[in-house]
Amino acid sequence: MSFRSILVAVDGSRHSDTALAHAIELARDGNARLTILTATPSAPGASLTGPGAVAAAAAASRIEHDFVEILRAAVDRVPDDLPVTSVHASGPAAQRWWARRSAIVSSWRANASRSRRRHSTAP
Repeated sequence: MSFRSILVAVDGSRHSDTALAHAIELARDGNARLTILTATPSAPGASLTGPGAVAAAAAASRIEHDFVEILRAAVDRVPDDLPVTSVHASGPAAQRWWARRSAIVSSWRANASRSRRRHSTAP
């Protein structure tokens, strides 16, 4: 099976690093275009007003910076001869992505667990 376009999400975790490595391999083998996405989650207390607002804004800025760096590092891992696009989502788009990511990961874990039970060699 070959793909023309591959989307991979990165968040700095070892699982996303593994997914990125697989996506790069798939893209290279299939001569596909790679898109790398990261989504900055909202900082806790980002909607505060008053004295806590300054600290919340500073935390949000640090989180934003960290996710930009995660995306930059991911793009740097892609070989120069492979076409790559990077996407950084924030705000409502990122919130939707994080909600979907949780559902996808939960579904994947449930499927992986069922698969392990089906293929188990235990008596």
